Amino acid sequence: MIAERRVEVKPTGHGDRPASFTRVLEVDGPRRDHPVLLFHGNPNSADDWVPFLEKLDGRRHAIAPDLSGWGEANRPDWFHWTMDSMAGWIAPPDRGINNLPVEYEYVRLS
Repeated sequence: MIAERRVEVKPTGHGDRPASFTRVLEVDGPRRDHPVLLFHGNPNSADDWVPFLEKLDGRRHAIAPDLSGWGEANRPDWFHWTMDSMAGWIAPPDRGINNLPVEYEYVRLS
């Protein structure tokens, strides 16, 4: 079953600005220490991944967040809407997926 939760995303490099929030869709399965991360395209949401999450449920731990400003994620006023900023939101140098033992799965949605 697909779990849905809200996650606080603390800004990096933005001083004392408030955190933003996003929705994460997640299924459980073996290898919790190596989740499959699913990032949607622009201008979509994590809902794009529901058919894949349904197939992965029980087979692999998988996570699909709404990227900042899309889906049910909030759109903070302080965020710079560039590809570099979005990459920093996904994988800031001091935390995020850069410091997790994750398998990278690259899928392009058209």
